[in-house]
Amino acid sequence: MDARRPPPYLPAEMKDLKLPEITYPLSIDTVGMCIATGHEISMHCMTCRRYVTLNLVTIAKRHGMDYPSLAPSLEKVVVCGACQEAGRDGRRVEFRLTPPTVADGIVPWPRQEGRAG
Repeated sequence: MDARRPPPYLPAEMKDLKLPEITYPLSIDTVGMCIATGHEISMHCMTCRRYVTLNLVTIAKRHGMDYPSLAPSLEKVVVCGACQEAGRDGRRVEFRLTPPTVADGIVPWPRQEGRAG
């Protein structure tokens, strides 16, 4: 995928941000790479059992496209809003990376040339 052309599934506010170049071997280790490949990150609060999909666009705007998408980094910037409003510890959260699916309207990842699959 060309880093200069954003994928069609990007929100309008992301069209002006530069996506990272997708290289092999594929490593989904930044917020920008999650956005570029169509992955989603969900948060599950272990206190109130709430489950939400994170807005990666907002995280990218606040912290940059190169911000790590690994749990220790996300724990620093993401809290459960419902628990925080209720006065509970909003930092007891865990994260799940979800790949894009055909049902989401995203074309499956193209196979790398020369590789059997």
